[in-house]
Amino acid sequence: MAPARCALSNWSEARAIRDEKAKTIGEWIFEDILCRWGPVEEIVTDNAPQLELVMKWLDGRYGVRHIKISPYNSQANGKIERPHFDIRQALVKATGGDLRRWYWYLRPVL
Repeated sequence: MAPARCALSNWSEARAIRDEKAKTIGEWIFEDILCRWGPVEEIVTDNAPQLELVMKWLDGRYGVRHIKISPYNSQANGKIERPHFDIRQALVKATGGDLRRWYWYLRPVL
């Protein structure tokens, strides 16, 4: 699952993805975030290596600045990790505890 959260409104976005390749994540950010919500000035991420290429492409094409947080920074990570917990709990309830097909319920849960 690829998650995102708006720092202003706290709105969560996510997509079930098959792999964590830069192309897959880049398509998701472009289609589900930039095309739906408009341009953003910056995206804050952890230090995931697969995000480097994505963010370089977004910066070059759309001027989206990449800000990386320090690893294990609980204050920065907590704001995105808490909604992950809530989404997971909602998926457990929506699937009746059978998480094998969680991706069927991701959009309704969001």
